[in-house]
Amino acid sequence: MVYSPWANPTACGPGAYNHRNGQRVDRRAPAPVRVGWDGHPVSTCSLSPVENEAVVAEILRTGCVVLVEARDMLAPLKTAQGLRRWKVAHPSKRQIFSSHAEAQAAGAKLRPGVFAPAEDAPESRQLPRCIRILPHHNDTGGFFIAVFEKTAELPERHKSSEKAEPEKDRALGGLARQSNGRLHPDNDLPGYDSDVDSDGEEAERQKQLKKLEEAVESGRSEQERQKAEARRERARKSGSLSREIVRYERLAESPEQAASLRSFYGLHDNFPEELFFSRRHLELDAKGELVQTHWGEGSQLIFLARAAARLLLLGTAAGAKRKLRVIAGGLRVFEKDRFDVPDKATQFRFAQEAVEPMLPYVGRRVVVLEELSDTRRLLGALRNAPLAALAGGPALAPLSPGGCILLLRTAHGDLLAISALRTQKAVNLFVNDQAMPHMCEVAGCMGSQEDDLSEFLALERTCDFRESLTDFEALLPAPDIGFWQELSRRKLDVWRLDSSNVPLTAYFEASQAAGVPAKCYLQKDAFEEPHLPSGGVAVSGELKNFNTEEEFRGFLGNAEARASCLAEAVAKIRGDIESGAAIDEPARLRRLLLCTFADLKKYHYSYLLSVPALRLSSPWAWQPAGRTEAVLDRKEVAQLARSLREDPSHSGVRLLVRSEASAAPTWSVHPLSELPRLKALTAEALVVAFADPASGEAPGWPLQNLLMLLAFHRPGKYRILSFRDPQLAAGSEGYGGAAPLRSRLFDVDVPKVPAVPAESRPGWSKIATTDLTRFLDSKTVAANAVDLNVKLMQWRVLPSLQPERMKDLRVLLLGAGTLGCGVARALMGWGCRRMTFVDAGKVSFSNPVRQSLFTHRDAAEGRKKATAAREAVEAILPDAEVADVVLDIPMPGHPHQAAEGLRSNLAKLQELIDAHDVVCMLTDSRESRWVPSLLVGAAQKEKDSPPLGLTVALGFDSFLVSRQTYKDSVAACYFCNDVTAPADSLAFRTLDQQCTVTRPGISGLASSVAVELLAALTQHEEGFAAPCCTGTESLTRSPLGGVPHQVRGYAAEYTLSPVETEPFSRCICCSPQVLQRYADEGVAFLEKVIADSSILEEISGLAEMKAGLREHEVEAFDDFDEL
Repeated sequence: MVYSPWANPTACGPGAYNHRNGQRVDRRAPAPVRVGWDGHPVSTCSLSPVENEAVVAEILRTGCVVLVEARDMLAPLKTAQGLRRWKVAHPSKRQIFSSHAEAQAAGAKLRPGVFAPAEDAPESRQLPRCIRILPHHNDTGGFFIAVFEKTAELPERHKSSEKAEPEKDRALGGLARQSNGRLHPDNDLPGYDSDVDSDGEEAERQKQLKKLEEAVESGRSEQERQKAEARRERARKSGSLSREIVRYERLAESPEQAASLRSFYGLHDNFPEELFFSRRHLELDAKGELVQTHWGEGSQLIFLARAAARLLLLGTAAGAKRKLRVIAGGLRVFEKDRFDVPDKATQFRFAQEAVEPMLPYVGRRVVVLEELSDTRRLLGALRNAPLAALAGGPALAPLSPGGCILLLRTAHGDLLAISALRTQKAVNLFVNDQAMPHMCEVAGCMGSQEDDLSEFLALERTCDFRESLTDFEALLPAPDIGFWQELSRRKLDVWRLDSSNVPLTAYFEASQAAGVPAKCYLQKDAFEEPHLPSGGVAVSGELKNFNTEEEFRGFLGNAEARASCLAEAVAKIRGDIESGAAIDEPARLRRLLLCTFADLKKYHYSYLLSVPALRLSSPWAWQPAGRTEAVLDRKEVAQLARSLREDPSHSGVRLLVRSEASAAPTWSVHPLSELPRLKALTAEALVVAFADPASGEAPGWPLQNLLMLLAFHRPGKYRILSFRDPQLAAGSEGYGGAAPLRSRLFDVDVPKVPAVPAESRPGWSKIATTDLTRFLDSKTVAANAVDLNVKLMQWRVLPSLQPERMKDLRVLLLGAGTLGCGVARALMGWGCRRMTFVDAGKVSFSNPVRQSLFTHRDAAEGRKKATAAREAVEAILPDAEVADVVLDIPMPGHPHQAAEGLRSNLAKLQELIDAHDVVCMLTDSRESRWVPSLLVGAAQKEKDSPPLGLTVALGFDSFLVSRQTYKDSVAACYFCNDVTAPADSLAFRTLDQQCTVTRPGISGLASSVAVELLAALTQHEEGFAAPCCTGTESLTRSPLGGVPHQVRGYAAEYTLSPVETEPFSRCICCSPQVLQRYADEGVAFLEKVIADSSILEEISGLAEMKAGLREHEVEAFDDFDEL
C-alpha cells in the first residue's frame, strides 16, 4: 500500500510524527476487512519502537484486533520478537526517558502513546508476536511486521471523516476500491476524484492555493505569473498539490525508440524491454493543457518491478483524476543528453546507477581502458578528456558519437564501469558530484588519506607484494566456491574470534594447455585430509584469517608483519632441506600462506597468497636443452606421466635415469628419494622432472626450492624436465598422436651452497576479492556450477573451446523415451538449457529403470512422458527453459488420424522444427522418423539458417548416430540405406517385436555419442556445415576432434566406427524427386504418403530399380535386424 504524506520532522522528532501517522494508517487499514479475517499485515522499513511497537500497542488498546503469530510464514529468514520495553529520546532536550511520567517531570512534551505499555497490560503481552527482521541476521534492510486478526468492528472515532465520499481505498491513491476484501481487475479501476483528505492534506492544499494566488498577483514576470496561474487552476480542479504530474508509458508503445536502443547498444534478446517505461514530467500551461516544460527530466527510461509498473501506470494515467504522488519510482536506466549531434543513432545514454546491472545485456559500445593514467585523467576535476590525450583513445575512435560504457582499470586491477558520452573529439563521464569521491576511492585515485578505502585498494601500488618474475611464473590462488563456504562455516562455528593460523592443503597441476596461468587450487576439503585429484601436486601451508578489515589492511601495509608471517614457513623449508627430509618427501619444499579477510555480512572475501621460494645471491643460470623428443621418447614421457599421476604422496617430482645396458638406451622413472645413490651419474644420464604448472617460456615457481635442495645435497650440472603433458597418463597421445610434446628440457648449473640461505622471494599474489552474493540463490548456484564444469575444460585443456555455442542451442527432442532422456541428460551436462520434448505416450512401469528422467510415481499416476520429462529437467537444472508438447507424430502407413487432426499435427510439427536449431529424431520406430527427416531436408533449401537433423537408432547391441545433409554439406539421411518404403512396423507383431529389445547400456552410449557429435559440430569452424572429418586433421578445425557423418557403435566388440556417407539418389526421404514433390504439393503430399506409403517407391525411382533386380540378389531384413 502507498500512503501520503508520511515523513516530516517536527518539534518532537520524526519518530513521534511517524507514530501519529502510523496510528492513522493502522487504525484505518483494517476498516474494510471482514471480522474474523486473520491475514492483515502491517509492515514498515523502520526498526524504531516508537514507530512500530508503540503504534501496535495503541491499535491493540481498541480491543478490535489481536496480533497473530506469523513467524513460520517467513522461514527460512531469521527473525526476532517484538520489544516490550524501550526508551524514548527527546530531540531538543537531548534526554532519554523510560516513561511518560519521567518525561513530564523533566518538562519534556512527549505523547504518552510513544512509551511502552505497562508490563501487565494485555497489549504488552501480545507485542512479542510482532516480527523484527534485523539487517545483520539476513544481510537485508531492517523491517518490522505485525499481522492482525480483526475481532470486532472499529469504533466510529477511528473511521474516516463523515465528510468523505463513500469509502474508497485511498491507500492506492484512488486506483482501486475494496470489494469483499478483494481488488477490482485492472480494467475496472475507477478514478478517485475526492478532494477530501482526512490526514490534513486539504488544509495544506488551501495554504498552497493562497500562496499561488499571491504568486499570480505579485509575479515578477509574465512567465512566472502564467506558471503560478496554471498550478493554481490545477490545484482547484484536481486537488493535486504536486508541482508536476509524472506519467509512465511503456517503452513498447514507442517501437522506433525501442528499436534504436536495441541496435545502438546491441541489447541482448533477454533484455527485459517490457519492464521499461518512459517517465515524463508534465505541467499545466496557462490554458490548462499538459505540456512537457523541460527536456532533460522528461526523457528518462525507468526499469520497474512488475507490481510497481502496474500501479504506476494506473496512478499516473490520463484518466486518473486523483494522481498518485510519486516521489521516486524504479531504477533510472537511460537518460537523454542535451548534446544534439546529427549522426547519433539515439539520444539516450546510460544513467550511472544502472550501468552495473545492465552491463550483461549490452553487446556494443563497451570499451575497456587498461591504462591507469586514463582512469586518473577521466576521474579528474573536468570528468572528460580529448581522445588524443588518452592512451586508450584508439579504442574509442571507431565509436560514433553517443552514449557508451567505459570499463576503467583501477589501481588494484579491477574494472570500474562508468557511463560516458562519446562526442566528436572527446569523451565525457556522467557521474554526479556526490558519487565522484566514491568513484575515485574505488579506483584508487584519491591519493593517501587516513581511514580511506583508497588506502586498502592502493596497497598493491605502495607495497612490494610482487617481485620480478622474469625467471619463474608465480602461482595464482584459485579458491572455489566450496572453499569460501567452508571457511565461512568454520569462522562462524569453530574459529569465531580465534585468529590463529589454520593448516590447509592446496594443489596445482601440470600445465595442460598453452595460455593457461599457473593456478593453486583450494577446495572445500582443504582444511581436512584433502582428496587431491590424480596428478595433483600437494602444497601444504597455513591460512591466516583476520577478524577485522583494519587488521587486514594493517597487515598488507606492513612489510615487517608480512615478512614475519613468512619466516616460519621459510624456516620449515630450510630445515627440511638441511635435514634431507625434503628428499624423501618433496612436498615439504612447497609451503604457502593464504591471508584472508571474510566479510560474512556482505559475503565478500579479500585474499592474497604467498608461496615463498629460497633465493640465491645470484640468479640461477639455465638455458634450453633442445627438443624434448630428441632426448626422451614419447612413451617414456607417458611413463613419467603415469608415475606422477599414480603417486599417492602427490610429490610432483621424479628422476629419469638412463640405462645403457642394452643396445638402445632406455629411461626408467625413480622417486627423488633415490637421488643420494645416483651421485655417480653424469648430467646426460639423469633428468630431474617436476610437474610444471606454468604454460609460458619461464618454468613454474615451485622449481626454485627444488634447485636449492639440489644445490645443498648434490650440486653440479642438471638437466631439468618441465613436465607439461599430463594427458599422456591416460594413454591418450592426442588425435593420431601427432601433437608435439609440450614438456621442455633445459640445463641448469647448480652451484654448491654451504648453508641454505635465509633470504626468500615471497611471491605474493595480487590482492583479489570474491563476492558470493550472486551464488546465494540456489538456482544461480546450480546454473554457475553447471557452467563451471564446462568452463573447466576451456580453462585447463581447451582454451579455444566456446561453450556458449552449445549453451545457446535450441534443441527439439522428438521422443521422450530412453533416447530422449539420455540425450537431455547429456545436453544438460554441456550447459544446454533450451529444449522441447515431443511425445504422446505415457510413462509405463517398465520405463523408469531405463529412462532416467522418470520415477515410479510418474508411472503410477500415468503421466505424459513429455510433461514428466520437462519437470524432471527443471528439477535438475532450475534455470532451464524447457517446453513439452503432447503430439502424435504423423507416420507413413498409419492412416489413423482424422484429416483435421492430421493437418493440425503436421502444422504443429513444422512450427516446432522452424523454431529450433537442432532436431533430434529419437523415436523407437522407423516410420516415425520419416516426416521430421523430410521436413528438415526440405528446410535446407528454403531457409538461411535451417535446423540440423540428428537421428539416433538402437539395435540389440549396436547403435547408429547419423547427421543428415545441412545446406551444401551433403550426407546420407537415416533412410538412405532403405530399399522399402516405411510402413506400420507394429501391426501383426508379437510382444517381443513391438518392444525395443536392446542391451540396457546401449541407449546411454548412443545418447552420449550423439551429443558429443553435436558439441564437436558447434565448435567446428564451419559449424553444422562441416564436412566429414576424422583423424589428426580434425584437431585444427574443431577443438573437440572429428565430425563424421555417422557413428556406428558395437558393444560386443567395444568399438566405434566413424563413417563418411553420401546420399542415395533414390532415397525415399531425401532424394531430389521426393523433396521436389513435397515442394510442389506440400501438406497434400504428406497426406497421400501417410495414407499409402508405397507411393514413395514410385516417386523416388526405387520401384523401378527393384524391378530390374533378380530375386536371388535381394536379402530380406527388417527393423529388428542388427545394424
